[in-house]
Amino acid sequence: MKASFKILVTASALAVAAATGASAARLDFTDASVYAGDAMGTIGSGSNETKWELSAEGGTLNYMTPADGTYAGGSGGESLKRDYDGVGVSGAKADDEITDAPGVDQSILLTFSKSIFLTAVHVLDLFKSADTADGPGGQEHAFVYDPDNLILEIAAVEDLGDNPDNGGYQTEKLLPAVQVSKLRFKAGGTFDNPTDTRDYALAAIDYSFDNPDSAPNPVPLPAGGLLLLGALGGLGLVKRRRKTA
Repeated sequence: MKASFKILVTASALAVAAATGASAARLDFTDASVYAGDAMGTIGSGSNETKWELSAEGGTLNYMTPADGTYAGGSGGESLKRDYDGVGVSGAKADDEITDAPGVDQSILLTFSKSIFLTAVHVLDLFKSADTADGPGGQEHAFVYDPDNLILEIAAVEDLGDNPDNGGYQTEKLLPAVQVSKLRFKAGGTFDNPTDTRDYALAAIDYSFDNPDSAPNPVPLPAGGLLLLGALGGLGLVKRRRKTA
């Protein structure tokens, strides 16, 4: 009995391992170690090795602003490294955020050397606000394109007037994942302050090299696994013969 149980557990483990696909990974732009050069780096290895590069439209790329210390990293953001405060564009407004305002149209481009499956996007400094005596409130939005078609919209849920310690962190999953080789990140929404400015910083993306929404293909067990399954079947046959004897 003990021997057959051990064989069953081992064979089951082999079968599960054979059917398990690759899990999603994260490219954290707040982590200084991901940059192998000027706003570029590499993800994956072997046949999956993929180069990536950030660039800006409407200003100068800004990705090395130190984290400001007010972001406590709640609501799941604790997994961000936070060496830097996210990726943005310096232009008419000198900061580390992607800005949409009168006369200001900024965006971030993220280009890959081969396609990946985008599974989630993480942002910082995305806020909403209530109406005040200074003007109407509003809600900032983060828009993600592929790079021409809108594939994801993140609407702010954190109120700037609540003295937040979460730094406007939000994350949104793509269901299903979207295969892309180039992404464009833009800001928009309704006015959230008297200067008619909507902005946020790109913090990270989650991705997979294989389509995470596809059912795993059956993978043949290694020779050892087949032998174990054969042994298990043999034990069952012996047990049945003993019962009939």
